[in-house]
Amino acid sequence: MSSIAVQFRNRILGRFRESDFITRKKAEALLAFNLSIILIISILLTVMIFAAPEKIGIVAPVILVIIFGLSVSSIFLIKGFYAVSSSTTVLVIVFLLIAGLYKRAAEFPDTIYSTNFYFLLTMIVVGTLFNSRKFVLSLTLFIIGNNIALFMIVRHRLSPESLSIAANGCIYSICAF
Repeated sequence: MSSIAVQFRNRILGRFRESDFITRKKAEALLAFNLSIILIISILLTVMIFAAPEKIGIVAPVILVIIFGLSVSSIFLIKGFYAVSSSTTVLVIVFLLIAGLYKRAAEFPDTIYSTNFYFLLTMIVVGTLFNSRKFVLSLTLFIIGNNIALFMIVRHRLSPESLSIAANGCIYSICAF
């Protein structure tokens, strides 16, 4: 790592100098995660401006909320509030994914189990890396509760075939969570 990058990291994570090794490494990893996601989705937004300008109105607000949320998380991290920072990172993304599922349930009820549920599994893994067991258990129960709520919302609007697929999707995703 270049000396500039090391100086940047040391300055940003200065409040963790006296912390135990695990906390320092988790703070470094969380900062790297936040900055990487911000960079990746900024590139995604830039590409979408040119490749699919008609979708910018849908995608840009979500990307900007993620950038804002991860920036706030990074500020908490810089201030030395690791637990608040890690919770903010995970919750911003989980809330946006779940909001997207509710929107999809309203517009395309037969597709909710073929979209963002996979990303929610990833967020449980991310939560496991950065958060406490109690947080991850609460997060998992929150996601499962929303899974069931979404199924209850869409079940009356589906054809018998789609209902069977959605029921399987609900059950399988609960098992996976």
